[in-house]
Amino acid sequence: MKKIYLTTILTICILTFSIGITGCSNTNQKSDVTKSQSSTVKKTNGTSVSNSSSTSKDTALAEASNSSSNSGTKTIDYNQYIKKVWVVKGSANKAYNYSSFCISKIANGKIEGKLATNAIAEPSYYYYIPNHLGYLGNLTGTINNNTAECQFSDNDGDKGNVTLTFKANDEIKATIKYTNKSNAYKDLSLDGAFLFIPNNLKDMNNFTPFKDQCFTVNLNSWGNVNFVSGKVTGGKHIPTLFYLTNKNGDILYNFDSPFPYSVTPKAVSFKDINKDGLKDIIIIVSANEDSSSSIAKVFFQKADGSFNNDGKLDEEINSSGNNKDIKTVSDYLSKKF
Repeated sequence: MKKIYLTTILTICILTFSIGITGCSNTNQKSDVTKSQSSTVKKTNGTSVSNSSSTSKDTALAEASNSSSNSGTKTIDYNQYIKKVWVVKGSANKAYNYSSFCISKIANGKIEGKLATNAIAEPSYYYYIPNHLGYLGNLTGTINNNTAECQFSDNDGDKGNVTLTFKANDEIKATIKYTNKSNAYKDLSLDGAFLFIPNNLKDMNNFTPFKDQCFTVNLNSWGNVNFVSGKVTGGKHIPTLFYLTNKNGDILYNFDSPFPYSVTPKAVSFKDINKDGLKDIIIIVSANEDSSSSIAKVFFQKADGSFNNDGKLDEEINSSGNNKDIKTVSDYLSKKF
């Protein structure tokens, strides 16, 4: 009897132990599945989760949202169009100096600039000269995506609408429609749809740079630009010219300096002369036949990025003999500001 009793107890213990082993085995299998699912989700979306089913749903929604966002309209960088001088595109992708415009600002859905719709004046030098001979009109409007709807008017009485369409390959299509034409230069006014490209140094016939007087410089609101000194040969007169350009040679500013013909740049300096926080430019040239003679001119930068040249101050510098080099000019001007 005692033997039977012991046998029964032993059997019960064996059964209990077997059930315990089976339970632990099932628990481990479930734990492995959970870890596997969690690992899979983490690999997909890069985050740890506590609920695999809800996370999969969230991941799908996030991916759909990102896809929708990426397929939306791409933001346009309008900086590539600002401050360049845009001229009519002629044959062989060359600039045709007939009409031109400059965009000075694009912000908050608004556009501002200047426009000349006739061929009276050479483009690229008068955009920062107020009311230059009446040829230059104000250009204002609104911009949305790649299209600007603008209005223009000038001192001669010309008025109209301009639609600017910003295209690839550095081109802008301008559709010009007059609402009123003045009698002045009426036959030279540009009316219709035309392609415009940036005015570039390569479009200037017989332009040769003075490489030792060309510099890359940061000029406040202009950012990093190239200061280019050069001359135009091929005629009786050889003008010396100075420009600001971007890295591609697009002309941003023309200093239209009244230097005599046939002079050679001797020195250029970029420093704040009048202590207003903006870099000014000193240019010294010498006559080709007399390298010892010097002519100095100073261009003071204004808040809008334009440069003002004071002819009386230039005359004072040169007549006093304080024009031999940059240090002499700077020392002389330091006593005035």
